[in-house]
Amino acid sequence: MSLFNHATLQCRDKLKTLRRTSLELGASIAIAAFASTYFFLFSKLVNLIFLSTKRITS
Repeated sequence: MSLFNHATLQCRDKLKTLRRTSLELGASIAIAAFASTYFFLFSKLVNLIFLSTKRITS
């Protein structure tokens, strides 16, 4: 195997690793955004329920 072929294979492997890492990073960012949105909506729902029960009792 020539030196050029070896360098090409190494570069291709590094690109595959980089692509996989960026996909994992993108997936974790998407999961974090989804979780924070879900938590925000859940807290709003709890707040609404708390306020409605407070109005009923008072």
